Amino acid sequence: MAADLTVRRTIPPATYRKRIIGDAVEVDGRVAVVVTLVLGTARNSVKWTPRLEERTADGEWQNVCESDVDGGRFPDVSPASEGGMILRRGYRGAATALRMVMSPAREGKPWPFSCSIMLGDGEPRPDPVRIVLVKGRLARRIENLAGRIEETEAALTRRLDQAGGSLAERLDRNSVKLDRNSVKLDRIERVLVAIAARQGIGVA
Repeated sequence: MAADLTVRRTIPPATYRKRIIGDAVEVDGRVAVVVTLVLGTARNSVKWTPRLEERTADGEWQNVCESDVDGGRFPDVSPASEGGMILRRGYRGAATALRMVMSPAREGKPWPFSCSIMLGDGEPRPDPVRIVLVKGRLARRIENLAGRIEETEAALTRRLDQAGGSLAERLDRNSVKLDRNSVKLDRIERVLVAIAARQGIGVA
């Protein structure tokens, strides 16, 4: 069954031609993020160490560790027909932002790549997640840009709320003015009726 999750933001195509193609499905209340890493070559012996991180309330990223998953690692890593790997990871929680960090070990040194999987409430998503693996400085620039976009969206929301509040206040003031004018018209009408009655003029 497709999970009730939607991709909130995907990283646009970048260099290195390393892509992640994945999908999110719900199995027994767990969200299993199924990801295929396409490395662009069918013969690649690099050992990848994937981990999944979630963003906390203060905006920091932390490793997702569960009791049934050793150290937060993916429990199942298998070769893919297109030369990459299929990574399966069950995730239990309601995070709005998940980030997968891939660290291939080459000559004993970590070579970090990172990508972001943004999940949010919405309609079931039939299309797979398409996320590009990016490296080092570019990954940080993308994360900073995503943060700036979120801040801009929040600022616009606040401005709209404030504008809506001021508009409502204006409408309330106009409504009060209309009520006062209506009272004035009622008084004028009563005066006219009294004057007409004195002069023997019937008012319909």
